[in-house]
Amino acid sequence: MERTSRSFTTDESTILFPHLIEPAKSPFNPDRPARFECSFALSNEDLTKLRDLIKTMIKEAWGNINASTVNLCVKERKKKNDKGEYEPLLDEAGKQTYMLSAWSYKKPICVDVARRELKEEDVYTGMLGRGIVNLYTFESVGRKHILAGLGGVVKTGEGTRPQGASNVNLEIDNILSTTKSDAATQIAGEISADEIPF
Repeated sequence: MERTSRSFTTDESTILFPHLIEPAKSPFNPDRPARFECSFALSNEDLTKLRDLIKTMIKEAWGNINASTVNLCVKERKKKNDKGEYEPLLDEAGKQTYMLSAWSYKKPICVDVARRELKEEDVYTGMLGRGIVNLYTFESVGRKHILAGLGGVVKTGEGTRPQGASNVNLEIDNILSTTKSDAATQIAGEISADEIPF
């Protein structure tokens, strides 16, 4: 496999589940080292740019495979309903919303628009910001992935702080565990945008 990578900077977006000042351990994988991480709610413009970028990266790394067989760092956003079950989180127009999840074992650069380093009290789900990530292809145990390395975050605004915040690390792991893709690899013709699942 030819390793490919691309840098990507998000539009201003809502930042979700941030662990930017101190790394966090996963409650589902206690053997995994603690890591810095967050997710970015994606704009329609970001989705369009990412769709084209991911299509190119898949073709460069694996050729003309079915893109839906690749596990992506872009996931559907979900919310808990009254029954405690996860369901799609839709926008005002009724369309599915998506997030880009990125992480790093190395502390990312995190500043505000005045270039001041962020402190723990500055960081929360709902703040506004832009992310600098490095998308890269990765293969493990027969599964193909495009992951996002978290390079930096620029906080651009306050946004809305969540009320009654719960364990957001647990929430993000629950969300991501419900959106894993099929590991099977299928050979297809030219990759079409329809195969990218967002």
